[in-house]
Amino acid sequence: MNLSRLQTLFIEALQGETPAELKTQIHSRQLSAEQCIELHRHNSRQTHEQALAEMFPVTEQLVGDEFFHQVAGEYDHSFPAETADLSHFGDRFPILLLKLTARHRELDKLRFLPELARLEWLLHYAETAADDRPFDFTTLRAVDKDDQDRVTFKVSHALNVMFSDYPVLSIWRAHQQRQPDALSLEGGSEWLCIYRQQDRPAIDVIPPTVATLLGEMMQGHPLGQLAEHFANLERHLPAMVRQGWLSGFYLADQAA
Repeated sequence: MNLSRLQTLFIEALQGETPAELKTQIHSRQLSAEQCIELHRHNSRQTHEQALAEMFPVTEQLVGDEFFHQVAGEYDHSFPAETADLSHFGDRFPILLLKLTARHRELDKLRFLPELARLEWLLHYAETAADDRPFDFTTLRAVDKDDQDRVTFKVSHALNVMFSDYPVLSIWRAHQQRQPDALSLEGGSEWLCIYRQQDRPAIDVIPPTVATLLGEMMQGHPLGQLAEHFANLERHLPAMVRQGWLSGFYLADQAA
């Protein structure tokens, strides 16, 4: 049996019943084949739960160890890890929390939880995203005047924008400062930009106009279209480059 086939069978065993083909490959003096697999399942669940706890520490604090353990188990069952690399394992955790908060009335006071988890996920994403190349100002200045409308900005790999109906940034900060009693849903909705600055995740509250502008950039709208949609565009671009939100550019109709 080749290694690829063995890995496939092992993943199937961790997620469900142990394939008979795999049992013939397991040999132990003390444990049966199924006991060996169950030991691996237990270790895998612990590893995955620990990974989720590291990605969503404030969420874990708010729901408590026991409930988080249950949610982590349900997540592991519903969205099993496809590889040993767990850096993207928690991407659907906020979706599961959205379903759970709708299902459990006792979580009504934590109705902001899915959006808080979304913020924590984006912070983790910003920390682990690929590095950006330095912005090439020289090449940008050399773009022919007739081609400037085709300039299409690349947004940083680490950057994401989210909208929340709740002041999740204030809630998140209260827990960073060990002030959980300061938790409040007062303050209303907010747009947040999550990115990486000096190798650390950062969060800015941004106006709706800037959020919309970043959204159009992420969709690949060229400079000519952006100028039609946003007045004072020239005021936003230098700040976005300084913040590291923009990592480069290409000309529309050319390969990015």
